[in-house]
Amino acid sequence: IQQPSDPCFASMIGDIILQADEPVALSISFQSVNILSEVYVPDVLEKIHILELWKVLLPQIKPPVFQWDWTVFFVGTISGQTQNITFVSYYATSIVSGISLNNFRDKYFWTALEREKTICRNQTEFLSVLTYIADNITLTARYRNGDVQTKNLNVLSSFVPQTLDVSPAKLFDNIYDIVYFTARCGDRHFTWYIVEAPPRAVQFKFMNSFGCYETFVACGDISFENKYTDHFSTFEGQYRLYDRKLIREYSAATGVLSPGMSGWLEDMFSSPDVNLLGTDGSMTRVVITEATVKRSSARDEIVRYEFKYRLARSNHNEIRRTTDRIFDDTFDYTFN
Repeated sequence: IQQPSDPCFASMIGDIILQADEPVALSISFQSVNILSEVYVPDVLEKIHILELWKVLLPQIKPPVFQWDWTVFFVGTISGQTQNITFVSYYATSIVSGISLNNFRDKYFWTALEREKTICRNQTEFLSVLTYIADNITLTARYRNGDVQTKNLNVLSSFVPQTLDVSPAKLFDNIYDIVYFTARCGDRHFTWYIVEAPPRAVQFKFMNSFGCYETFVACGDISFENKYTDHFSTFEGQYRLYDRKLIREYSAATGVLSPGMSGWLEDMFSSPDVNLLGTDGSMTRVVITEATVKRSSARDEIVRYEFKYRLARSNHNEIRRTTDRIFDDTFDYTFN
């Protein structure tokens, strides 16, 4: 009577409703691997409802495998009659409302952002696209003096999203004069507006709801607090510290966010894979432990969030070696 859409996002795998006058043995498999086997009994209306199937199947889907072809078998326990349905799901942890997967694929890039994003000038930036035919992404930068520079990136035909590095500093000349740049690929289009990064801005790289990587720069204040857990005991008649565990918890403010970015950033707060991205491209795994997300209906609302994170590794003791400086940090804040 009812079955999941084909194709569909994994977070939106629909319910299955069967018309049956006998118990039915259900099994779900992917590439001959059985995921679920259960027996269902019809209700008084001779219907079987298999609800919230996405809760069972979504945990089985892990990037970099984005597309999964499911086969659902139904076998009557009395008659032995066998039926099956097949459908394709793509990795997604959020509900994508108001649009089908095929339309989303053809009209949008693989991000929760709709059409635009504000980034810092030297920020690392990624763009993910899914296309079944070979295509080009045309990137166009517009400068303060009215000049235009264009770059083309090739996109291969694929059944999985492709993530491309579109960092402006790597693609365009005179990045300090760029006002914004755009990307077009078929009906898809996206715009990045360029701003200056404040001192001590922190950049994050995270896996979004579609299993692709994006970046965000926290432009607000950053602080940290050391939390110690000490263990003492008496050795040879003396009370001593024998173990000290340090957890360094960081607090970050996002800075002012546009309405589109304010909703998109919740993707990072719930992401299973978040990293600090160094200027040299190095990554340090972190875990977001708390986020304050508050919105109102006020027209003059200024959206900004605060969140806390800690390093994923267990040892937070770290000794940093940096180049000796002639001036202290206040020089950067005063003259840059």
